[in-house]
Amino acid sequence: NEKFEAFETRQIAMHGILQQQQRIEQQKVVSASINATSSSVSDDSSVGTFLDRQIDRCRDMLKIGQPRTALGLLENIWSELPSGVEDRIRFRVRANIAACKLHFGDEKVAGTDYLEAYEYAPDDAKAVALKVLGLLLLGQPVQAWEFGLSSLGVSGDRGPLIAHLIAAAKQLPE
Repeated sequence: NEKFEAFETRQIAMHGILQQQQRIEQQKVVSASINATSSSVSDDSSVGTFLDRQIDRCRDMLKIGQPRTALGLLENIWSELPSGVEDRIRFRVRANIAACKLHFGDEKVAGTDYLEAYEYAPDDAKAVALKVLGLLLLGQPVQAWEFGLSSLGVSGDRGPLIAHLIAAAKQLPE
């Protein structure tokens, strides 16, 4: 029985080491791909398409329960974004970083990241909704309510904005 427990403990440790190595390799691949694409592709739309795919993969990792891996990859993408990349891409990376941090319960940092993300896409309905969420996470329901109400005219899917407005209304002082 003790031998089996020792074997099982070694197996668990080996599995953890293997997962860590896989994460490191994923980060290296993304980093190398971004660097290669940034230096060899002169067409900005090609770089944007490539980055969109990378961001989508990270978002999917977050959805399937790999937030730590997703966060590491997103932070790596963020630090290596080419200077001429579209603000829409900057918004997506920052917003997904915020989502990872929110997953870990770091509401204040996530809120700040959502506000920063908004600055890159202030006309985007999703960015507007996430700014309201960010203000709520920072404990600013009045500001969230006022900003959300003033933004109801934004075009696009207003469902998330309305949901965050309802949450803000519940937190308003009487």
